[in-house]
Parts: sequence; structure tokens; C-alpha cells
Amino acid sequence: MEKLQTNEIFALPIGLKPVVKLDSEILYGGESLNRSFIKALNKSSRTNKISSHFEKMIKDKLIVPCFLHKGFLTFLAWKVFAPSGVRNIMGFYYPKTKKVYILLSNDLNIFGYTSNNFLAKLTVHECVHMFANKNKSKFISTFDSNLIPFYKTFLCKIFNINIKDLSNNEVKKIITFIFNKFESKTSKYDNSLLIEYYDILNNLEKISNLKEDQFNLILLDYISLIKTFLKDIKIFFNSIHKYRYIIDAIEYSYKEVFNCKNMNTICIQELIYPSEVIAIYSEFKKDPKIYSAIKQI
Repeated sequence: MEKLQTNEIFALPIGLKPVVKLDSEILYGGESLNRSFIKALNKSSRTNKISSHFEKMIKDKLIVPCFLHKGFLTFLAWKVFAPSGVRNIMGFYYPKTKKVYILLSNDLNIFGYTSNNFLAKLTVHECVHMFANKNKSKFISTFDSNLIPFYKTFLCKIFNINIKDLSNNEVKKIITFIFNKFESKTSKYDNSLLIEYYDILNNLEKISNLKEDQFNLILLDYISLIKTFLKDIKIFFNSIHKYRYIIDAIEYSYKEVFNCKNMNTICIQELIYPSEVIAIYSEFKKDPKIYSAIKQI
């Protein structure tokens, strides 16, 4: 049984075995839930072709389904960052244990058509994060054809750059930097990392169509938004209106590059976690590269 960290308090389900401990509270699961979970993945066209692989991941405890008390639904981050509108199914990849935890409300009626598809998308989404974390050397090379046009579109939108003036090599350097320095970093973030990121992005000023003072203000907002997000999630939500144009630019890039519409989450993690781009992409597109990556886990 793994121990994770959260500040939420749960009522404990009865008659199941403990599978994960969140602070002082225990979440429960068991073979019956595992079978229902696998059955749901089998029913969805998004996962039925590789459901046997997911079944093996559950057997190997790489994916851990567990029941979740509804009190957890008030947790702010889940409410905002859940990949879709279904709030009684949640999940996350936890790098310290290198496992995906799928949290399900203890309501036996959740395994319907809508829930099956959402559960399939969520499982694939979180397994993308797992692949990125466990296969760091392969992640960018596997998905550079998706990541480069996304970040290129986003950066050109934010800093008013003609897309032909921003090279793919320059974009890939930025992607590699944030993946290595933020997403793959295990220690606490510090200001020196943000300063380094600032300096890298500041190089874009020479190809921007913005006036110098305008570019500097946007770049400052860009770095300040990341710092606020990393430092205090509540302050981030309280100040989000100030940075709305940056978040809108991320959403615009999803629509422009992947034709992903009707985003149901606040886009912010993309600024420092490239795997989030591919995870969101996987919810909309049945790309063989996604399933190939998951099979490598």
C-alpha cells in the first residue's frame, strides 16, 4: 500500500482491501473493482484494442483503481484540471511511485456508456504522463511532430511572431528545456530555473513584431504565471483573470494544430509540462503513436 500526500479527508468504504493511503486516510479497491474497470475499457473504442495491456498494468499494480469518497470532489485542483466534465471519475500519475491512480466514486452506476468513454480517455491521458516520466529519452523524439507545431503556434500567438520566422530547432530547444528542467525535475523549483527560462524566451524578442516594452511585459506575465502556479494554486486561481490571454493562446493552439475544441480544463500545465499537450491530444485523437507508447510502459 502506497502513501501519497493530500489534504483531503475521506469517509472509508467498507468491505474492501486498502490499496493506497493518502495522508492519514485510506482508499480501498479490490478485484471486483479491477474487473469492472477492465470491462469498462473493453467497451470503449478508445481502449478496447489494447485492453489486455491495461489489464496487465493493473495486475502489475502500475494502474491502481480505487474508490473515492465524494468529499474529495471539493478539492479545487481536481475540479479545475479534471480532463472532462465527469466529476466522479478522477485520476493522476504519481511520479514518486510511478503509478497511475484512478479514483472512482463508490457508485456502481458509473460504468455506463459516457463513463466508459471518459474512463478510457482518462486512463490513456494519465498513461501518457507515465510514458513521459518512465521513458524520458524517448518522449520528445516520439512526439516531436506533435509538440513542435503546437508550441510553435503558441509562441507565435503570444509573442506576435510570424510563424516562418521561428525555426523548428528553436522551438525544440524550448520544449527540451522545459521537459528536462521542469517536468523531469524531482527537486523543488527555484527562481534560478525561471530566470533561465526567461532568458531563453527573451531571445524571441528579435523576431517578434511587438515593441520591446510590449514584449517585455508579456514575457514577465508569462514567467509570473508559471511562478504563481507552482507556488500557490489558490493564488493562481484568484489571479487567473490577469493571465487569461496566455491561457486563451494555449486553447487556441489546441484548436489550430489538433482541431481540439470545447476544452473542459484550464490550460496552464502546458507552459512547463510538454506531456500534458500529448495527454490532451490523446483525448481527442486515436493516434497509433499514443498506443504504441503505452505498450512500451
